[in-house]
Amino acid sequence: MEGWMHDMFRRQISRRSALARGGAAAVAVTALGGVAGCGTLGSKPGATTQKPRTIIALRAWGYGSGAAGSEATINGLLHSATATWRAKHPGVDVQIVPNTGGPGQVVAEILAGTGPDIYHSWHPDVIFATDGLTVDLSPYLRKSNANLSAFNKAQMSLFQLPSGVRALPCYLGTMALAVNETLLDSLGLTYPQPGWTYKEYGQLATEISRSHQGKSQVYGGAFGLGNLGAPNGFLPPNCILEGFGGSYVAAGNPTKCNLDAPGSVEAIKWIYGLAQSKAITSPNGGGRFSQGTLGMTWAPSFFLPQAATNWNSLKWHYYDMPSFPQTGPVTGATSDLYAMNPASKNPDLAWSLLEWLSFEPEWQRKMIRIFLLSPALVSLWEEWVTLVPQYAPPLANKNLKAFATLAQNNHAYPQQFMRWQADQAYTLMNTWGQKMWSRQIGVTGGLSSMVKQIDALELSGASAANALTKVQRELKTVPKTGHYPAPPKKGAGDPYHLAPSYMQVDKHGVYTLLGDGYDVYLAQDACTFFCLPQTAADGRWTCRVTTITNLTCPQLSSWAKVGLMARGDLSDDAPMVSTHVTGGNAIEWQDRALPGMTPGGQGGLAPTGLKGAMVKPLGTPTPNFLSQPIWLRLERSQAVWTAFSSLDGKKWNQTGQPSRAEMGATWVGLMCTSHNSDFKDKGYIRARLDHVSFTPTMKVQLGVTGVPPASGPVPANWATMPPQGVTTAPKATASKTKASAKKG
Repeated sequence: MEGWMHDMFRRQISRRSALARGGAAAVAVTALGGVAGCGTLGSKPGATTQKPRTIIALRAWGYGSGAAGSEATINGLLHSATATWRAKHPGVDVQIVPNTGGPGQVVAEILAGTGPDIYHSWHPDVIFATDGLTVDLSPYLRKSNANLSAFNKAQMSLFQLPSGVRALPCYLGTMALAVNETLLDSLGLTYPQPGWTYKEYGQLATEISRSHQGKSQVYGGAFGLGNLGAPNGFLPPNCILEGFGGSYVAAGNPTKCNLDAPGSVEAIKWIYGLAQSKAITSPNGGGRFSQGTLGMTWAPSFFLPQAATNWNSLKWHYYDMPSFPQTGPVTGATSDLYAMNPASKNPDLAWSLLEWLSFEPEWQRKMIRIFLLSPALVSLWEEWVTLVPQYAPPLANKNLKAFATLAQNNHAYPQQFMRWQADQAYTLMNTWGQKMWSRQIGVTGGLSSMVKQIDALELSGASAANALTKVQRELKTVPKTGHYPAPPKKGAGDPYHLAPSYMQVDKHGVYTLLGDGYDVYLAQDACTFFCLPQTAADGRWTCRVTTITNLTCPQLSSWAKVGLMARGDLSDDAPMVSTHVTGGNAIEWQDRALPGMTPGGQGGLAPTGLKGAMVKPLGTPTPNFLSQPIWLRLERSQAVWTAFSSLDGKKWNQTGQPSRAEMGATWVGLMCTSHNSDFKDKGYIRARLDHVSFTPTMKVQLGVTGVPPASGPVPANWATMPPQGVTTAPKATASKTKASAKKG
């Protein structure tokens, strides 16, 4: 009987998880009771209704692209949830707009004049970086006498810009600490005690990583490098800096970098020491945690459905965050936003709906019921703690109070962005972060040099003159009818650049790809992706990479990547897995277990015999490191993804540990990224692949990428032109390539 009940609860949570961001399965019976409507207005099929006089379009939190039917289901749920507001506004209906494509989709639609009246988005820096995308809500708030103290102070600081209140929060996303008690029991270690400190956290993480005697690497914890708004993968989130008395920017002056302050230096030294000793892994460890190879991980409140579904085979518990010297326990104050479109034809009605979404408990209670979403209103947190176990029984007795305490006591600190959003400053952070991480320079000296260069940039006025983000520059080249990125419509489409083509396929099945991109290793991916939609069924996808060349880049980056990728949707921070050949680091396997997290990765992987056949040692930038073609394979068995590689397409080796990335229906395809951050965000690589076991039909550019070389179009002969800076390949390389080609 108990097993039957457990399985029933598991299926229930699986269905709810599918409704969360990145979900897939269509659910006929809604969490609110009844059957979801098929239309975006929630009307029953075949029913005759009088057309409402006014329609307010709402892009609401909750829909992730997925299997056919899930969009209608989610839209029906969300439309039903607005019933009270609609009843107070006769003649007005709410149209739920699909919440796909990421922040760039919203930006493109608003600029094209087709955006919704009210829209949800994540990444506030993307939305606020472009003028004319949001309405200053300050006059409406004054007129309504709205009380902003209903929200967490740190959370609201994300949306209160010098130009006014530009948005309101969808939720308050705090992070508690999930602890794998099964792992601690197996190692004979004690559980964290109330009131423990960051030093005790570090000691426990170190003990976990050192005590495990198994073959696979077991980490003590994951503590947020590159996560929760950190501008790159080498720096911690702002809440850790605040815990030591530091910050990204100076108090009251968001243009002054504060990363060389004593507290900032102390925080970064502490977390670097743990990460470089492999006591902690970076950043989020949701996938490793579910696999039992991670002792502790930051766990966001808005991913409770995934926790209930994926962790029910473990003995685990939520714990309070450890205390830091200056603040006590700290966590991030994250939130997606709700904003008004300046082009709305009915601004007063739009504000009325936005006010209801934000300040009335009813909508947020229903979002708890449908998605287990943590509320924006701090007053609802006690109720959230009580309601969540009712809808997700596996989360009963998991100490959800750990989230509420941090939210209610203002221990949640915001993602602190550099408000001027200068590309040059982010580039400096990445450059110096890499130097400190690789120990080319000490933390104190590296941060001091970085801050001096950033402040000099600001004082020179260069950052103000060039404060356009990469997103803004890209938008200037996006046709107003295009999407950014969008699902395919009648074949392939390329929404980003006006290049002649990014993919050619000859009669022999040889794929020639042209691509750029910053990289695939941060919370947002930047790569060229050639794909097609797939169902949630098991599958196997194969290709053979034959060459990677530096077409217009000065040289091939050792981290240029070409291979196979699967994604939960076409947002740049979607759950994903990718197995790819790199320019100088053999084969890499990367996975993002949950939306918005920085991927885990394993590099230097290779099938038997590959390392002896490489042109140069690992890590060496080369014109083309491949000395013979490499086969790649990606397999899915239910929720588990596994990568394989081969030299002949017959004998296959598993590359890396399997991943449980949370994807239902997926996009599967070929990817390439030039790692053009090495070349001032300019430049393309070219790759050739064959033996592709599927036919990609859609071409999209994921994430923020560079501009065409020399600010002009891609050369018409890109498919045949010789690589830049390369004349002839070394004789040894050529001979090996010919020999391996005969074998293949």
